[in-house]
This record gives sequence, structure tokens and C-alpha cells, in this order.
Amino acid sequence: MNLHALMRAFSIRLRMLGAIAVVLLLLALLGGAGMGGMLRIHAQSQSFVEQQHAAVTVLGQLRETLGQVRQAEKDMIIHYERTEQVRAAHARWEQAVDASVQLAERFGQTLAEDDQAAPRKLAEYLATYRQQFSLVARQLEAGAYDSATVANRMSERAVTQMAAVAQQMQELDKRLAQEEQAAVAEQKRTAEQTQWLFIAAVLLTLVVVVPLTLLNMQSICRPLE
Repeated sequence: MNLHALMRAFSIRLRMLGAIAVVLLLLALLGGAGMGGMLRIHAQSQSFVEQQHAAVTVLGQLRETLGQVRQAEKDMIIHYERTEQVRAAHARWEQAVDASVQLAERFGQTLAEDDQAAPRKLAEYLATYRQQFSLVARQLEAGAYDSATVANRMSERAVTQMAAVAQQMQELDKRLAQEEQAAVAEQKRTAEQTQWLFIAAVLLTLVVVVPLTLLNMQSICRPLE
């Protein structure tokens, strides 16, 4: 039995309904390929906004508060002979350190469990810096140092910890930049996959619809002719 005979085994009404069903199925396939790709890209974008972008934002705020810490630290040393200004700078220093610790904790919350080592190191460096410079700050308030040079020399150990904080921040910047590049590359791959799936679905639609439509047309028209 050839294809024309097989087609004529079914009524014209049934063949038309079958053609409609096939077209709808293929349209659903086309739409599914496009919608699936869009949903994947949206999910990746949402993940980027919630994680990488949030981490970058918090890290920027942390960098700003660390700058305030260093500025208050310098103000205490520069104005070592003015007790009131030293106390005011000390209060600003305490507030900035508190904010830095809180931001370090928030930064850790933006990362996965496997990436908590870096935020923990950052928190440890900050805690050690705070402990060491607090001793210097109290001596500055009490006017125990002969000059700013002596005060600066006594704060060197604490400043070393802050240098370690700065180095850790640079490493985190590089890491976040790499993660951002990886996220962008993943979105690009998803877009390319969606494009190829859409093209494949279009080709499948043409391969199925065109031959079947021509075959159905011939099976109807030839007997009429």
C-alpha cells in the first residue's frame, strides 16, 4: 500500500483535523523552545542580580566604610594633642569599624557555603585590627604618646592587619569579576542554545508540515481530477 492509498484510507475531514493537530503540536514545540530559553535566561539573570550583584554592592559599601575607618584612625594620630578631637575621631572610628564588621557578615551571606573562607578571613583581620588599634586609641585619648610619630609607630601592627584586609578585598574583587564573567558567558551559551533549538524546531516544522500537506493535497486532488 503506497502513501496515497494510506492517506485515502482516512476521510478528508479526519485528515484536515489531523493536519490542524500536527500544526498546533509543532507550534507548541516552537513556542516551548523559545519560552524555555527565555525562562532559563531570566533565571540566570535573577541569580546574577541576587548573588553576584548583591555581593559587589556590599563589597563596595565595605570598601567605603573601611576608608572611613582609616580616615578616623589618621585623624586620631594627627590630632593627638587635642583630646576632644581625638575622642570625636575615636567615636567615628568605632562606628566605622562596627559598620565594617556588619558589612563583612552581610557579604558572607551573599555567598554560597563553599565560599565562606574568604569572608571569615576578612572578619578575622578586622577583629585583630580592632583589638590592636583600640589599645593605641585609648593611649591617644590619654595623651600617652610624645608625638604623632610615636603614635604612628605604635599603630603599625594594627595597620598591618588592615593591609591584610585590603589584600583580601582585592582578591574578592578578582573573584567576583571572574564569577561575573562566568555568569555572562553562561547567559550567552543559553541564548545560543535557545537560538539553535528554535532553528531546529522551525526546520522540523517545515520537514513535517510541507511534505504531509503536499501529500494530503495530492491524495484529494488526483481523484477529483
